[in-house]
Amino acid sequence: MLIGAGKQNALAAALLIDHENTGVFDSFHASLCDGEILSSDHIYEKLGIKRAGSEYL
Repeated sequence: MLIGAGKQNALAAALLIDHENTGVFDSFHASLCDGEILSSDHIYEKLGIKRAGSEYL
């Protein structure tokens, strides 16, 4: 069990893994971040997620 993750998050992560070829951790981070994440990983921009503070990373 992943604390804070529901069935919808797990399904969203599975779809990202299958259709976007993302890793498990990136997929769950993307499904749980509510559209904005603090990360140096550019994969999130590809998924349409804003990287907060990316100008500093």
